[in-house]
Amino acid sequence: MSCCLQHKLAGPTLVFERLSAWSGVPERPLRLFVAGMEITAAILVLVPRTQWPGGLVTMGIMEDAIVFHIFTPLTLTPMKMVESCSRGLASPS
Repeated sequence: MSCCLQHKLAGPTLVFERLSAWSGVPERPLRLFVAGMEITAAILVLVPRTQWPGGLVTMGIMEDAIVFHIFTPLTLTPMKMVESCSRGLASPS
């Protein structure tokens, strides 16, 4: 997870640039908000008294990621899914 957060905190990414163009929300605040939510969820999950709320926040983040990848310009078409699965399952020659 730390490599993903470093990536989000380091600078603009293609994913957030596309989401920004689609939603009209500036890229940097959007990217930093998502990174902040992920950091918050990670801290909540690590503290025993707040593991349940942390788990719920984490589930919300994952749900949003799935929804954004299906219903926005980040769309995964069925053909792209089949191609990526077949590449992942292909045996090395």
